[in-house]
Amino acid sequence: MKLRNHPVDVAIDLYAVLQRHLNTITTRRLWCPVRRAHLSPSPEEMVRIACLYYLIDEKGIHPKRIAVEKAISSRIKSRRGRYDLLVYDRHGKPQLLIECKAPKVVLTSQHFIQLMVYNVELKAPYLWLTNGLTNYFIHVEVENNTAHFIEQFPPL
Repeated sequence: MKLRNHPVDVAIDLYAVLQRHLNTITTRRLWCPVRRAHLSPSPEEMVRIACLYYLIDEKGIHPKRIAVEKAISSRIKSRRGRYDLLVYDRHGKPQLLIECKAPKVVLTSQHFIQLMVYNVELKAPYLWLTNGLTNYFIHVEVENNTAHFIEQFPPL
């Protein structure tokens, strides 16, 4: 599957979202509203948690519709891995697959490939690749085997 157009960085201030939840951050732990646990605040984990708060607070998605870091195996190259976040619709169908990277990671075509390989099994119509500073959204048309970048947060 090839992407039909060029990446468009969608402006989402995940840092501001995380700032509003500073009371959930202790000196060594970060509260995850989905896993309902305190976690070590690695740079990638902070981006993942910021995405969760954005989905819950800004987009009104119920935490029970979000899966965090679940194992997935793909039939492509027998690749195994863990997706970061997956948002389901109200009927339990995957809607938005999210791959989070640390803020210092420059997003490359390899990251898009990783996300699309995971989506072969999940078949989510939307993908989000982020490092907390840069946000790319992709609309996947599974039935046509096409995908293209979109310029805004997808309708969920």
